[in-house]
Amino acid sequence: MREKVISYVVPVRVSDDAPPRVERVCAYVAQNCDRATLASTARAFGCHPNTIRRDVRRYLGMTFGELVRDMRMRRAAALIDESELPMSRVASYCGYEDLGSFYASFERRYGSSPARWRGIGA
Repeated sequence: MREKVISYVVPVRVSDDAPPRVERVCAYVAQNCDRATLASTARAFGCHPNTIRRDVRRYLGMTFGELVRDMRMRRAAALIDESELPMSRVASYCGYEDLGSFYASFERRYGSSPARWRGIGA
C-alpha cells in the first residue's frame, strides 16, 4: 500500500487590491508548508524577504509565520480526515519535527487533540 500525501491549495482571504504575487505566495506556502521559510519563499519569487513579509501583512492581515502555521494546520486537519497515517507522519508532513509541538499547535488551533479530531471528524 502506498501512502498518498495530500497536496492542495488552501483558499485564503486576500485583499482585493493585492498584487497577483500574493496569491502565488499563498499557493507556494500551501504546497510547501512543511519546509517554507521567509527566505526560501523570497528566493522562489526572486524578491527580498521584506517584500514577502510586507505583502503578507498588508494583504492577508497576518505575519508570514502565521500564514505558514495556518497552512500547516489546514494540511494536518486534511491528512487526519482523509488518511489513517500515524500522527507522527502527519506531523512530519506538516513540517513538525517534534510531536509535542505538533499536538500543542493543533490543539491551540482547533481546540482538540489530533487523535480526538480523528475520532470525531471535522
